[in-house]
Amino acid sequence: MAIEWIIYDLLKAAVAGAAAGAVISLLMLYWEDICVWFQARSHLVLGTPENVAFSLQQRINNGNYRSIYGVFDTWGNRVVESKAVISSQVDSRPAAIHRDDELVIIRS
Repeated sequence: MAIEWIIYDLLKAAVAGAAAGAVISLLMLYWEDICVWFQARSHLVLGTPENVAFSLQQRINNGNYRSIYGVFDTWGNRVVESKAVISSQVDSRPAAIHRDDELVIIRS
């Protein structure tokens, strides 16, 4: 099974389960906020080839966006750390990155 599908299935389960209560609500999700989050956790990906960074963005029924970004351990098939955000808008950079795919994997 491709790593993208494993991550996607795990994240969907997390959002549907207990992790859904830990979602941050924003009016706008900015690219800079995502970059700062990943920069603070670069040690989880750099030099650890089994870990990949990911970003998942979905449009939900009420018109808002659900964005989850984090680090996934491909050997252990688990999310190492992630952040979930619900926003009414997403700035142009994350919107462009997710134009063709809900899930984007970033390998170091």
